Order: sequence, then C-alpha cells, then structure tokens
Amino acid sequence: MASNNIVEKSDRKVKGTKRLAAGLVAASLTAALAIGGSIAYLTDTDMIQNQFSLDTNLSIALEEANFDEESAKGLLPTQEVTKDPKVINDGSVDAYIAATVKVPVMSGKVLNADNKIDNVVDLDLYAYELGEGWTLYGTPTIEDGFKTYTYIYSDVLGGTAKTNAIFDSVKVVNFTEDPGLDDVNIDITAYAIQSHGFNSAEAAYEAYKTQSAAAVIAE
Repeated sequence: MASNNIVEKSDRKVKGTKRLAAGLVAASLTAALAIGGSIAYLTDTDMIQNQFSLDTNLSIALEEANFDEESAKGLLPTQEVTKDPKVINDGSVDAYIAATVKVPVMSGKVLNADNKIDNVVDLDLYAYELGEGWTLYGTPTIEDGFKTYTYIYSDVLGGTAKTNAIFDSVKVVNFTEDPGLDDVNIDITAYAIQSHGFNSAEAAYEAYKTQSAAAVIAE
C-alpha cells in the first residue's frame, strides 16, 4: 500500500514533469522491496512422541520326548526305533517353521520286499513316514554320504506351541552285508522365520535362504 500511495501523490503534484514522475515511481518500488525484505513470518512447531516397543523374542527348540538313545544303539536290519522330533516355539513371535533331516545313505546289497537281493547306490539307511502338517520342500540333495531333506510345516506356530512330530519312528533298511558307514546318525536342524510379512511357509523359507546367503557373502 505504501508504494501505491507514493505513485498517486506524484501523479497529482507533478503532472508536467515525466522525468520526475518516473524517478518517484522508481523510488517507491525500491522502498517496497526494502520493506518486504524485513518482514517477520509467524511460525510454529509441534511434535507427538508415541511409545513403541520391539518384540525380538523369536526362539525355537527341538524336542524328542520319546526318543531313548540307548534303544538306538546296536541296531539290526529292519529294526525300528521311536524317534519323534518336534519343534517348539518358546518365544513370543509367531513363526513359520522349516526343518532339514540328514539321513546317511548306503551302497551295497539289500533284501527287497520279494526277498530278493538288490544292489543299491545311495539308498537311505533309515525309512520313516512323514508326520501330519509337514511337506517335502524342493529336491533332496546328496553330499558326503548323507541325503538331506527339507520339510516345511504348513501352519503358523504361535508362542508356546509345538509342531506335530516330523516322524514318529525310523526303521533300518534290510541290508544283507555291512554297509561300511562311519557315521550312521540322523541330523535334524529346525528353522524359524517370523510369520509377519509372509503369506506362506514356503515364501518365508525362501526369504530365510536369501538372507543367509547374503550374510555369508558379506562375511
């Protein structure tokens, strides 16, 4: 408004002097710019601080409630022993569960169901029936005298819950000669991946493998 007032007064008082009028206009613009540069703006800030907490208690354990180590010693062909591995979620984070089972393999002579001798290569030393809720994932691999199976548990495992047994017992193959194996143990490893963010156990396990591979490369 200050600029307009100065221009109007110049027009009334000095109508015949265009040069002076132009000078006054220029002066009034300069004054307006100077005033504009010194304006203070009203400001305000506000903040909300909410309390959050993290749940990182993802923990599992393997149990074999009915397995007796003494009963698994000195096994004979076709002998069956109770072995019932289950995975327990002893944390508070809901999880998808996977497990790998490493079974020793043998090559040699076995007696088949028709009581005839078969020559086999890399045959599982033990047979078992997969438990309810578990499914085979991918293709088993053979390395260093063991065949490794990967199994996925279909249900989300909540805190304090446990899976069904991966199997309830194992049975020795009907070999007819010493298979000549140094290690005849069955190795079981269980894995837990948070269920949040995944729509299936398969997707969760794939993410776990990718993350593990990245960690190895990073090292």
